[in-house]
Parts: sequence; C-alpha cells; structure tokens
Amino acid sequence: MHGEESGVVPDTISLGDVVVKASGPTAPGRKKDGSMRIDASMYRSVPRMFGEKDMLRLLTTLPGINASSDYSSGANVDGSDYSQHMYRINGVPVLFPYHFGGIFSTLNSYIYPHASLQKSIHAIDAPSVGGAVVDLRSDTVRIRPQVEANVGMLASSVGIKTPLGNKVTLMAGGRISYISSAYGWLLRGDDTELKHDFGDLDMTVGWRISPVDRVDVTVHYNKDFLKYDDSNYDMVTRFDWHNVSAGINWHRKFKHSIMNVFGGYAGTGTDLQLDLGEAGVVVPTSSKIVWLENDFHGLRVKNVDMRAGCGVYGYFERPQWASVDGFGQTGGLRPSMRKSVDSKIWVEGNVELARNLKMRVGVDASWFASGRYNHADMSPRMSLLGNIGNVDWVLHAGRYRQSVHYVGLSEIGLASNFRYSATEKAPVQQGWHFAASGGWRIAGGMLELWGDLYYKLISHQAEYVGSVLDLMDSGFDVSSCVTSARGRSYGASVMLRYPQGPVSGWVSYGYGNARRQFYGSREWFTASGSVAHTLKANCAWQINDKFSVGGMFTLSSGRPYTPVKAIYIIGERLMMEYGKRNSARMPLYHRLDIGGSFMFETKGRYPLEHLISVSVLNVYGHKNVEIQSWGFSLASREYYLRRVGSLYRFLPSLSYTVKFAQ
Repeated sequence: MHGEESGVVPDTISLGDVVVKASGPTAPGRKKDGSMRIDASMYRSVPRMFGEKDMLRLLTTLPGINASSDYSSGANVDGSDYSQHMYRINGVPVLFPYHFGGIFSTLNSYIYPHASLQKSIHAIDAPSVGGAVVDLRSDTVRIRPQVEANVGMLASSVGIKTPLGNKVTLMAGGRISYISSAYGWLLRGDDTELKHDFGDLDMTVGWRISPVDRVDVTVHYNKDFLKYDDSNYDMVTRFDWHNVSAGINWHRKFKHSIMNVFGGYAGTGTDLQLDLGEAGVVVPTSSKIVWLENDFHGLRVKNVDMRAGCGVYGYFERPQWASVDGFGQTGGLRPSMRKSVDSKIWVEGNVELARNLKMRVGVDASWFASGRYNHADMSPRMSLLGNIGNVDWVLHAGRYRQSVHYVGLSEIGLASNFRYSATEKAPVQQGWHFAASGGWRIAGGMLELWGDLYYKLISHQAEYVGSVLDLMDSGFDVSSCVTSARGRSYGASVMLRYPQGPVSGWVSYGYGNARRQFYGSREWFTASGSVAHTLKANCAWQINDKFSVGGMFTLSSGRPYTPVKAIYIIGERLMMEYGKRNSARMPLYHRLDIGGSFMFETKGRYPLEHLISVSVLNVYGHKNVEIQSWGFSLASREYYLRRVGSLYRFLPSLSYTVKFAQ
C-alpha cells in the first residue's frame, strides 16, 4: 500500500508552510522514471461526463491506457486488465473505485486533485500487483480556507479545505446523486422501472505534531443502490455495493533519512438479489484488507542512496456464493470467511554510474499463506535511468507478483466481480516486465515526444470460467469456476505533446497484443480486455482568463468476443456452436467529445469564483457497439445478429461550480 505518496506529503518532505494556488489548464506530464501524472485543472478544457470531474476517466486519455467499453470499470494498461490494477487515495486502497457501469469513479477530484500512474515500471515499495498502480493525492501541507460546490447532471457535491490552527489541516467532501428523483420519468417504461442512486464521502486530516513529525489520516466511504423491475418477466433485480477505506500515516524526519509508518483498513461488499416471483436468488460477496508498513528512504551508504521497508497484510474474503429459494431448492452453500496473510521486505539501492546515468537495483522478498497453501517469492528489479541532451530514458526489467485475484462474470469489471486469494488451483500470479520509456524535449521544450515499449510474461493469472446458471445450483462452489492461465503481452505507445501557450494539446497512438492460454490447453486466445490499436487527440484553447474550449477524439479497435458459428434447434431447445475464444472483434470504436468553460468572479463581502462547464459527448452521434448477441427467428428459421449500442450518443452535460477562498 505504502503511504509516502500521501498527498499532504510531497516527494521530498518539507514541513514548512506551503500555500497552494489554483493554476490554469495543464497537459499531462511524464516523470523520468516513466510514470505519468495529471492534474484536475485539466478539466477547464477537457469535456466532463455528466458534469463531473473524474481523475480516473481523465487517465484513460493518456497513451497506453484504454477503456474496453463505455461502461467498463477500469482500463487496460500496457496489456494488463482491470483485475491487475490497484487504486489508492493518499496511499490507501479503494477496492472498487467506480459507480454503476463505470460512468465515473467514487474518488473526489476536489479532495484528490493530483494523480500519478505507474504502468509497467513500479517503485520497489508499490503494491504487489501485476498491472498498474494509480495514486490520487491531496494538496500539500498548508492551504487557505476554501469551499467549493458543484452541481452536475446526475449529482452534486460540496467540499471544504481549511487549516485548523497552525498545525492541523482538514479537507472534507461529499457527493450525492438524484438520478431516480430527477430522471425517474425517463427510466420508467410501461413494464419496466430502473432506480439508481449513490453517494460518497471523503476526509483527510494532516497534523504537524512537531518540526519533524507529521500524521495524516485519510477516510473514504461510498455506496451505490440499483433496482430494476421488469413486470414482463415478474423479475426484480436489486444490487448494492460499497467501499470503506481508512489509513493513518506517521512521517518522521531524521537528520539523514525519512521514516513512514503506515497502517489501515480497506473493505468492499456487494449484494445482488434476483426476485423471480416464486423464486429468489441472493448473491453476496465481501473483501477486507488490513495492513501495516514501515519504510525508510533518504538513507545514504557511501555513494548509494538506499530505501528499505517491510509490510504485513491480512486478507479476509467471503467469495461469491448463492442462496437459492425456489426451483426446487432452498438455501445454498455459504462459504466460510477465507483468511490469508501476505508479508514482504523490500530494499533498493540507487547509484550514479556516470554523470548522466543512474542504476536502480532492488528486491522484494515475500511470503504468502492461505490455509494449506504457501508461497515464498523473490522479485528482483533493475532500472537504468539516463539522459542525453534533451532526451531522458529508462530501461527496466523486473519480476512482479499478485497474491489476490479479482474475477467474476463481468469481463468489463463490474461490481459483481470479487476478490479471491491465491490457492493451489489458482496460485499466486507472477510475471516478468521488460519496459523502456523515454521523453524528448524538442524546440526548447515547445514540443515533447514520449515513447513506451513493454513486453510481459505472465503465469497463473486467474480466469473465471463459470456462468450465471451455475449460481442456481444450491451446491455452487466458486472454486470450481476459477482456473489459471499463462500469458504474454507486448506493445508500444507514442505521444506528441504541445504543452505551452494558450493553445495546447497532444496526439497519441498505441498498439497492444495480450494473449492468454489455459494450463493444459494448446490454444492461445486474445485476452478479454485487449485493445489492439488506439488513436487519441486532444486540443485545448485558453481564449482568455474567462473562456476556454477543448475537444477529445478517440479511435480504437473493438473489444474481442467469442463468435457464434452455428445455431440449431434440438427438440424445443436452442443450441449454439461457438468459435474460438475471443477470436472476433466488435466494430471500430470512435467518438468526439467537445467542451468549454466560462469562469467569472463576483466581488463583495464573500468574493466568489464561478465556473460554468458545458460539454457534448460523442458529438456526431456514432453508435458504438457495447453488446453483441445472436437471436433466432422462428418465422424465417434463421438466426440474426443483434447489437446494442452505447447510450453515449450526442450526450450534453452542464455543470456549475462555485468556490469561495480567502
């Protein structure tokens, strides 16, 4: 987990007063270690979805990051899918950071306005995952009192940032939706009715105990409620899910080093209920993590900068199970709480080999235990970092592991999926990452060219092979639906960025190929979230201090699916013959989003800043395919292709933000 990235503490800790001021729109940035960063101020000129600023959605505009669907929760990052990523706020994990359908995240961009992304190259103290690490962080130590309120199409939010005396800083915010009350008439048909609402709360507290001691506390909570009633089938679906995350981080500054002690709790739970008239099915899941870490950095041994730490992590899970009442069955096999423990020690040295060349070498030693299953691991990593003139580059080779899988029925990562600690049948996921990243500042920094290459070898990535019908079995055992696959992923991305002046923007292209193979099978197949080609272009124009406009164009390959080769009827039963797994792709995905904002101030006893944002998603109304299935006509005795398009077609959004700051 590690809390050094806690937003109230910058990369190099400074415990003096820092005043944070708002800035104009900024373009994404790249660090010398290959990681990427963005800032919420980009939303002055980037189109908002339903009037919301969403840092996780903003990340998908960067090269190498692709959402496989308009409704997907998570993204594919350098060939890794949603099940391999970790999302954190001030170092605290949020296990499922999305509201329904991945419309936008649960994370408050006012409280956490800065984001960084580690793609294929991870810091030695980063969480043990096989994919990306996304960190959102708060502002630095000292802030001026301010209040901000935002009214959007689906929800409204309010936040406050203020010092409490000379030593304590408080940031708090909340958001609540009004989808059912405001749009119920649109979501209600003759025979159907949909209700959905959500809310989230965030708070961070920073306490500067002494010139060398600081304690930071971060708390997050969110809850979603969904109900769908279809009288045609006498069916009611209810779906609830929530997150609770809290962490405390103690920073201690010594003469030659800095220590962090970081601990906390993160939990998520879902409850899916199907009421089918004379029968009912309840499908609950839950997952919890508790952890404690200790880390030292800034140590120097001769000419080597050192970093070392250790951590212990406890996992408590109740995997997906089903309670069936009807269909000739009663009850279900309720699994016991699965408990596992993971521990690791890490050490890293950073040495300067030459004036413009550094080498970073580290190792992560770990031990994982779950019931009778045990796994010990050593994961070495090495990076070379250098620069030649205006070009900086990094080469990396490292071994990574992930002891908790994330699986389920949904291939786009909906909340119904669940966490599942490694077992003998689904062992700890392991992989080798080979990556190269570079940046070139052209024409005195007026242009920047970024490039990334990656190749990954993966073993024991968990795959879910069950179906909805399995849940109807009173003897359903989730372990029978989880298996393992090996894999390889490779690809590249390039981005040309114009970061200066009133007109800024970027254009990027990415290519990726992610392949998987079940153990015991000779057949390789395309990974579910793999997107082969992507092209993205952004342009923003800061017209003056009040007006700004921008647009974002996205073009990508359709996501893979398993095609139907033939349909036939035996008796009165419809049968389908499928082709190779994920051997076909949906049609090309593309859309253009445009937006603009108008900012003005009002004077008086309480001077206020006002921001009106307008945007249109998919301005030319292209029907991007989200679901593809086959139907059969009894009249013609022929089967036909049935496609369901995304609702994001010429979708306007409007929001109003007001801010008071001393």
